[in-house]
Amino acid sequence: MIGASWRARGWVSRQGIAGGRDGPAPNAEVALRKFVETAWPALKRLGLSPGASQSNLTFTLTLTKALSGVDLVQENGPERIDFKQKLYGQLDELLAARR
Repeated sequence: MIGASWRARGWVSRQGIAGGRDGPAPNAEVALRKFVETAWPALKRLGLSPGASQSNLTFTLTLTKALSGVDLVQENGPERIDFKQKLYGQLDELLAARR
């Protein structure tokens, strides 16, 4: 999961998967972890994926590390064209070697 937007927070939380990377917001990791912690009781009532755990959430500030060993990339960065263009350029470059 690239980004820590509201959509990413919900998806990561419900699936209980590892993910999270966000460059622009200096408090992105704290905000993401707080969101997941606060939402966890409601998510449990709604039904979590097997093995879902708050401890599955990982966070990194480097795109290379965020992409290490992943099977799926879900981009949830800020809706700014300059940011998206730079991010997709980096993703294309880093993922091209895996093709």
